[in-house]
Amino acid sequence: MNWLDKNYGKMFKGPEGDYYIKENGLYTKILLGSKIGWFYIVNEELQNDLIDMFGVNKSELLSIFKPWMEGKFDVKVTEVTYTTYHCNTCGKYHPVKHHIKE
Repeated sequence: MNWLDKNYGKMFKGPEGDYYIKENGLYTKILLGSKIGWFYIVNEELQNDLIDMFGVNKSELLSIFKPWMEGKFDVKVTEVTYTTYHCNTCGKYHPVKHHIKE
């Protein structure tokens, strides 16, 4: 959670319920949000960091984001997910655009 605070602690909720970071005058969308507590990571850098640096898989996202988001933003979190890509090599879906062994 310290890593999330350090890197995404300045994230803020936009008027439509999505979450952004403002850096160098530019807004970057990080999460899509919904009224039922579902969040979708749309920031490729965050997704890659979670996978590459921390080895987080889709099922572990909720255990990381739920306490952080609920504590920091006082929102209900029921689901957190990220983008996956269909692999033509094995027919499975991976969190990266190329084939990986899972």
